[in-house]
Amino acid sequence: MLAPKSGLPLIKSVPSLGWRTEWRKANVDVDIGMSEDQRKRRVKWGVEVFVQWQRKVDRAEPTGRIKISGPAPHFTPHEPDTQYGDNGHHRKVARNIEADTSGSGKEDYVIEMEFKCPEAITEIPTELALELFQRDGQRSDARPLREREWRETGSNKWSPKLTSR
Repeated sequence: MLAPKSGLPLIKSVPSLGWRTEWRKANVDVDIGMSEDQRKRRVKWGVEVFVQWQRKVDRAEPTGRIKISGPAPHFTPHEPDTQYGDNGHHRKVARNIEADTSGSGKEDYVIEMEFKCPEAITEIPTELALELFQRDGQRSDARPLREREWRETGSNKWSPKLTSR
């Protein structure tokens, strides 16, 4: 999306498009020394935080279907090591995944939940935006955001981007 500029049309609201279901994943880390009861409470806490986060992001609501898998080794990515040569040059060296997954004292559980999410428009053709904007009679000097990328072709008014110029 382009940054808003003075004199260009902006879409401030769109009609409701309905809902879709979608599986989403999250991880929760658990200390290796925890008892089974403590692990369950920690994973339950992780599920609650995940649901609150998804509600805040896009008003997604859980459908009740959930899968929890684990434990798996906890992965903590680190910055790559730097190797120095005799002549003073240096370079980054690839990390070892085994080193990044061992010695942390934690394990991960993967939470997969199905959410009911609202549909949303991410982008519409400039011509359609202009038509909707001018229909309200707010502005007559509105110009397309990217007028060179879309063109009218007969009955097909919303053709894809031009491939050759």
